[in-house]
Amino acid sequence: MNQSPSHDFYQKRAKEGYGLMYPDGHVIRGWELFLKNQFPNPSQPGRMLDFGCSNGTHALYFREKGFDVAGVDIIPSYIELAKERLSDCKDLFYTIDDKMSLTGLFPEKFDLIFSNQTLYFLNSDTFNRRLIEFDQLLENGGHVFFTMMARENCFSEHSIGVRPDGLEEIRFSAPHRLEGKTAFVRFIESAEHLKAVFCRFECLTVGFYDVAMNERDCGRHYIFIGKKRAT
Repeated sequence: MNQSPSHDFYQKRAKEGYGLMYPDGHVIRGWELFLKNQFPNPSQPGRMLDFGCSNGTHALYFREKGFDVAGVDIIPSYIELAKERLSDCKDLFYTIDDKMSLTGLFPEKFDLIFSNQTLYFLNSDTFNRRLIEFDQLLENGGHVFFTMMARENCFSEHSIGVRPDGLEEIRFSAPHRLEGKTAFVRFIESAEHLKAVFCRFECLTVGFYDVAMNERDCGRHYIFIGKKRAT
């Protein structure tokens, strides 16, 4: 299997039990305060793809909002959990790798493509190809909801530099809670940088959130909500 540079980091998190059982607050706010209002019939908004779906928590949330849901992830154990929790649509959840195309997996296009805290682990080639695929998989007028890690995030303090593949190598040292681990991440420098990165899509709004459990850490992430550009 063709593995992401962050595959080992992501897999260790899965083995250690990292996996939300309740939707993130910023996801709930993003839907309730903004994105819901973009759909003509919010109670039947259409089809949704969760890219990096983990154990299916956010797919479950969006199904409760009326979406028909599908999901992909690089960790097989996550997909198995997602299938258990969404057994009636388990055939629409797939384990993928960086070389697989998404466009041949699904029989229909989507009204929403959602990716929470996942896209910034992809190297430049894979990241750019996924954005093209997302565009191809969106219905006309379809929406995207993405989150990306901000430069202000404390991960940046542990960067040892940018690699040729566009990711920064993060080697965590004390007192960070991930001391001794290594990750590979891309950072967003500003709201304008975020808009440029996702310029394939029409920007509807940019937001951010920051959840930290102690005063030393910063967990800042950007939120991008956009839609397919008219052709």
